[in-house]
Parts: sequence; C-alpha cells; structure tokens
Amino acid sequence: MAGALSALAWTDQVEPAPSRSLLRPKCGWVSVSEITPAMFGGVCNATLTAVLVVGSAADETASELAMNDVAVAAFNAVTESLPFFDASLEPQTLNFSANGRDASLYVLAITITTEVSP
Repeated sequence: MAGALSALAWTDQVEPAPSRSLLRPKCGWVSVSEITPAMFGGVCNATLTAVLVVGSAADETASELAMNDVAVAAFNAVTESLPFFDASLEPQTLNFSANGRDASLYVLAITITTEVSP
C-alpha cells in the first residue's frame, strides 16, 4: 500500500509506519487495523489503513482542493495494487498537539481488507 501511494506523482513520502515527520501534506503512512482468522483456507483477513495528509485546517480551501485532486487516484492506486474484498475511502480530520499547540490536518483514510497468510 505504501509503495502504491508513494508512486503517485502527487505524494512526497508514504511509509509503512506512522511517524511525526509524516504529519505534513503529501505524506502518509500505513497501519494494520485488525487481523482476524478467515473462515476457510488457513489464511487471515487483514484490515489495512493508509492515511494520506492532504493539507492543514489553516488553509481549508487548498486542502479541500487537494483532497478532490488526489482522492480517486489514491484509491485506484491502492485497489489496483492489492487483492481485496472490501475497500473504502473516507476524508477525515486528524487533530494532534505539537510543541504545545493544537493543530488539525485534512487526511484521506483508505481502508482495505485482504487475505494474508499467517
């Protein structure tokens, strides 16, 4: 997932784990949300979420434009790179505290569920 998003011309850096350095536009990370046993075949279902920062609340208009520009391309990049049986894209606001002040970022959360071998 990180590789598929990193390959987009719009993105600067997408890593397989979150870090404070990725809390800036055009960056993101992937995390495993849940792993559950599948019913058949000895595999597991893994739910992965990619978070892609599109802008800050300080510049709401530019953030919303960026979200519109990148949403479909990012969703297609992820869904075309991995086999999945459930996928969603949701715009969200990520609130955090840095250096004693609160901040908000606009992000796209792309979630897929796929089968993985244990």
